[in-house]
Amino acid sequence: MTRFLTLRTQDRAGSVQPPKAVDCDPAVQPLGYTEVSDDEVARWISGRDVVLAIHGFNVPRPHGVGSLSALESGLNLAPNYRFFGILWPGDFWLPVVDYPWEAAHAVTSGRHIAAYCNRVFPGANSISFISHSLGGRVLLEAIQNMDRRAAQVCIAAGAVDDNCLAGQYLQAAQNAG
Repeated sequence: MTRFLTLRTQDRAGSVQPPKAVDCDPAVQPLGYTEVSDDEVARWISGRDVVLAIHGFNVPRPHGVGSLSALESGLNLAPNYRFFGILWPGDFWLPVVDYPWEAAHAVTSGRHIAAYCNRVFPGANSISFISHSLGGRVLLEAIQNMDRRAAQVCIAAGAVDDNCLAGQYLQAAQNAG
């Protein structure tokens, strides 16, 4: 069972919504999402190190569930860590056509994640991020808008300008350990 923050309104495409915490077991088909209250999440992460992993572009929700659950298992995190997969609507029916507009979804998703972390995660010992591709923009927007520093940040093959940490996301760079 993996815990996710979902910003999706449906499995493919759709608009961005504020995050809701859900539990999901990728081995159980069809996938079911059990909502978890903010109070339960706050208790679960209190005094713990939180890791948020963000998928990249063109990942429908079921694929995000599978890959992020596998990542959690592969990381083999110590017991003090709490993992969240981030499911955001960075896909569309015609992904090649839609790609230029998905950056707006990434920015909005990142800002929603920051607001959620500011509201629900104040009791966390630390917050770290992992992302891939356009998820890098989600990550940078989140870090740039958080009230606290991110402990560790990893962006793999980020779909951002190579100088973004000196310009557009300078504040994110300054808000990261």
